[in-house]
Amino acid sequence: MSKVILDKNNCIGCAACTIYAPDQYEMDNNTGKAILTQGKCTEEQCNLAISEGEIDIHTEAAQSCPMSCIHVFGTDGKEVTE
Repeated sequence: MSKVILDKNNCIGCAACTIYAPDQYEMDNNTGKAILTQGKCTEEQCNLAISEGEIDIHTEAAQSCPMSCIHVFGTDGKEVTE
């Protein structure tokens, strides 16, 4: 299974990810930072297992992020968004 990691520490709250993938990302009203809507989140990051079919939408969101906070990994464990 593929996965996405959102580094909340480096997020500046620009919300670009919510524009490209509004069903996957939203802004946390308390922190002003992005979160993965269905991910498991801590103060530092959010993690979400995704299917192969979801890689493209998360890659688009990752490429829109000016801080490179979103990291998408394929089934082989290699980062797709480097």
